[in-house]
Amino acid sequence: MRAGIQISSFKPLMTDLGGLKRVLGFMRDIGCRYTQLQWIDRHISPKDIAAALDEYGVNALGTQDKAYAVFDDAEYHLELCRLTGARSICVSGAEETGMEAFARGLGALYEKACSAGCVISFHPTKRDFDTALEYIMRRYGYMRLTLDLCQAHDAGASAADIIGKYGGRIDMVHFKDRYPNGDLCPVGQGVIDFASAAEACAKAGVKYLLAEQERWQDPFSELKQGFGYTKSLAEKA
Repeated sequence: MRAGIQISSFKPLMTDLGGLKRVLGFMRDIGCRYTQLQWIDRHISPKDIAAALDEYGVNALGTQDKAYAVFDDAEYHLELCRLTGARSICVSGAEETGMEAFARGLGALYEKACSAGCVISFHPTKRDFDTALEYIMRRYGYMRLTLDLCQAHDAGASAADIIGKYGGRIDMVHFKDRYPNGDLCPVGQGVIDFASAAEACAKAGVKYLLAEQERWQDPFSELKQGFGYTKSLAEKA
């Protein structure tokens, strides 16, 4: 397996092209070559994003956003994938969107994604683990799964069981951690059992483990720690 960073971790820094390049330069310097694209300011064009990724040697695996945001602007995500060579468009929050609206939007997105040579992945949030996850994965046989270990933990779900159940349909897993008080922290310093999750990922054929931390005191030192820990698990498993 290979380790990367979910670029949403740096949202406050990616308000202009210079900030994005600073983030990508940091990734290059710590040996991170893979990322999923989310929450890059829309003032930065897909063309400039793709050029910056090439400049710093970082590979985009795909895009991600809330389902309603992707459904309302699918062309942006398709363009990002086309220009960066990515193949995955990830949507999150089925219960938040509403299942009927989610199903309608998914149908329209599927046709466009297929035409562009892309796949669609579902990222369940806390509310989705009760019923939506199983329903969506059963109804939509083409759907991939992007699992967030922190969201699974918050929902009281077993990440290892989910990874085992949907093995073969999971390309990437988000490694995100919490302190006992609920604050996000560098991966490996909180309450989540990443070692067993990494073992399950290896058995299920998961390709990428992405460190993620959306709140921090110092993004660069904390994401460096989280990425290093995630990379050690990816290489060990």
